[in-house]
Amino acid sequence: MKKEKLNPVLAFEDQQAVDISRNLITEELYNAVTRLVNAFNDLNLGELQEAELPRLIEAPGDFVKGKCADAIGEVPEFGGFKMKRDTLINQLDLPDITHVKEAAAACIKAKGSRPAMFYSMYEISGRAVKVKTEQLEKYLDGSRTYATNEDEIKVLEHYNAFLKAYNDFDALLRSRPVTSGGLKAFPFQSLLNRDPRNGGDAISIHPGLYNALMNPRSFNS
Repeated sequence: MKKEKLNPVLAFEDQQAVDISRNLITEELYNAVTRLVNAFNDLNLGELQEAELPRLIEAPGDFVKGKCADAIGEVPEFGGFKMKRDTLINQLDLPDITHVKEAAAACIKAKGSRPAMFYSMYEISGRAVKVKTEQLEKYLDGSRTYATNEDEIKVLEHYNAFLKAYNDFDALLRSRPVTSGGLKAFPFQSLLNRDPRNGGDAISIHPGLYNALMNPRSFNS
């Protein structure tokens, strides 16, 4: 019988790395890209395609010049002679692209040393810029660790249960005036008392620790 495919279970993530990348893509770089798209659209040279974004950012002058050249269409003839396209383009009164260059520079500054694929995180339609959420999460998975098979998931579940029990026990002790220091007040080795009856492979209640939890003064006497 074919086993059902298991969905990966998140074990932990580098929260700082995830937060930094998410904030960059959804805020700082997003704002810069939106500003650039609007500045380009103000030139009325047609809609900007998603695949064109990196070229516009890296070489805004050449990109705009190319778009102007595309708008010319066929090079006109004069007396049976065609002008060279480059010559014609160089004679055009090109639009002021100061705002485009400033916005492109802001994108480069926001991205910093991160890969150019960050520019592909956006869906562009006219003046609307949207973050590609699925692609963003796929990138953030690089800072996450998952349990991916039955054995790993089982270990993770038991590990999480152990941590929950430990934290719940610590919270209980902190709620009591006589043990407000929580588990940190006791030697860690006493929390994992090896039971000799099981060859030392299992842990059991430490009598001294138990008495200390019920009567903390006895632990220090």
